[in-house]
Amino acid sequence: MLGAVLVGIGYGSIPSAGQTIAVQKVKLNKFSLATSTLYIALDLGNGIGPYILGMVVPIYGFRAVYMCSAIAALLAFLFYIGMIIKSRKENVAV
Repeated sequence: MLGAVLVGIGYGSIPSAGQTIAVQKVKLNKFSLATSTLYIALDLGNGIGPYILGMVVPIYGFRAVYMCSAIAALLAFLFYIGMIIKSRKENVAV
C-alpha cells in the first residue's frame, strides 16, 4: 500500500514539477515547445521503458531490471544536479 501511495504521488507531482522547470528555463515564445518536448519524453519513458526492460527479464532476470532502473535514476539525478550547478554558476556570473 505504501508503494502505491508513493507511485501515485510520483505520477501526480513529477510531470507538473518537470513542466514548471522546463518553462522557467525558456523564453515566453518557447513555452509550448518546452511543454511538448517534456511530454514526449515522459510518454517515451512510460511506453518504451517497460518494453525494453521487459525484454531483459527472460535473459538476465529481475535483478538486472532493477539494476538498470537504479542506474537510470542515478544518471538522471546526476544530470539534474549538474544542471542546477550550471544554472547557479550562470546566475552568479551575470
